[in-house]
Amino acid sequence: MTEIPDTQEQLAQPIEQMAAIGVFDGVYSAFADVAKAKLRRNELVNGHIVSVELNPAAEFVQKRFDVAREEITRLDNTQVHANQVHDNFINEAKIEASREYGEKPTYIATRLERANKVVGTFIDRATTMVEDGETDGLTVKTFFGSLDSLKIGLSLGYNNLVWKSDETVPDQAAKDKYAQTVQSIYGSKPNVEEQHNGGFNHVNGERYLQSGEKTTDRYYISPKLNGEPGEVVRVWAETLDKLGLGEKLYYKVATGLAQRYETVIAYVSSETAAETKQAIQAFSRKCPPDLLSETNMPSAVNIDKGISRAPEPEQLNTLLRYLGKGTVSYNELAAGLTELALRRASYDFVKQGLQPNQVTPKALAEAGKVYFVQFIKLAGLDPDKMQTVA
Repeated sequence: MTEIPDTQEQLAQPIEQMAAIGVFDGVYSAFADVAKAKLRRNELVNGHIVSVELNPAAEFVQKRFDVAREEITRLDNTQVHANQVHDNFINEAKIEASREYGEKPTYIATRLERANKVVGTFIDRATTMVEDGETDGLTVKTFFGSLDSLKIGLSLGYNNLVWKSDETVPDQAAKDKYAQTVQSIYGSKPNVEEQHNGGFNHVNGERYLQSGEKTTDRYYISPKLNGEPGEVVRVWAETLDKLGLGEKLYYKVATGLAQRYETVIAYVSSETAAETKQAIQAFSRKCPPDLLSETNMPSAVNIDKGISRAPEPEQLNTLLRYLGKGTVSYNELAAGLTELALRRASYDFVKQGLQPNQVTPKALAEAGKVYFVQFIKLAGLDPDKMQTVA
């Protein structure tokens, strides 16, 4: 295999039409809101701790420039061949297989055969994207070089994506009412198990796990927290029962009210995709709109008021498991790749000789969108519809 060239052609399809852009905009807005709130920080000046006033916009850009100058410059100055990436990944897979299976050569061989196929899928996709002008070698190196930090480091801001900041925290009476409603709905239902660390009731989870079905997507239902969130859960449960799906589809329901978007999460597999979509559509028609959240989870694809969808990064997590790295949730991935895209775009500005004070956060975000689309596809997701690549 030849060295991956550091060249890139203009994307043929307008990225504004892609679902991935809505995800990027949502995550970036959450990042920006956090940055705007940081008006001061403590610094050591002449041996004393003093409070220093900040310029949030300048700080936002400076942070990405600093990392880009150090980390992406190093990648840009390193020649990487596709076969070298393959060999490095397979070596990591061998170490992980030996750690997991010990002295069982047959198990290790089977794992390495599977790992080789998965690694090949990612490298072939990256190579094809470069050959087709969809990305460049530096972007590919940046993506593969970030796998160790997707879960810890790049995605530190992911909690801001699920935190519902447009409403105040409901009072204790509202929380008690919601908890009682959930208990009345699921207390006597079959196939309901409480999450071992609390927080959610899993409905039909055991059947789902035993079936071996792989999650491809998840739907989030977000009620208005200061409305009647318990009634939203009731409408969802009644909708499923009416469709004959109450004991089939796998979902989980928050047992208590929290200032988060994911009150109900429905898990979708290829086997249940049509039925889940039917249930979501029926629920949307039946649930009074004024009971649903005015905003949806920033990182997800909007479906309707209070309803959003996110793909499962199953391909990437399979690769990460085989390499012995920690798997990532969808929101960690969305946050991590948004941060990575901002850094990759910052490097372009650095190479142009621009200083951070010459680039606005808006300009940085616009430049980062192109790279986010490329990272999403490199991760095994279709940026056009934000679905798993077949």
